[in-house]
Amino acid sequence: MLDDIAWEYLYMKSEEGLAYAQIQLELATKLKWMRGIAIANGTLGSQYDGKSDYIKSVNII
Repeated sequence: MLDDIAWEYLYMKSEEGLAYAQIQLELATKLKWMRGIAIANGTLGSQYDGKSDYIKSVNII
């Protein structure tokens, strides 16, 4: 669900989308859910890409 929210904010409110993606990553990490961590990293990378911060995007993905 956090992933869906983050994607909805990708182009409208990128800072909020980034915040949701970071929460998603923290939760997946806490649960040691590897697939969730991978999804969250992909979402974070896309959020940075949407902000034209390509260096952070590439480093995360």
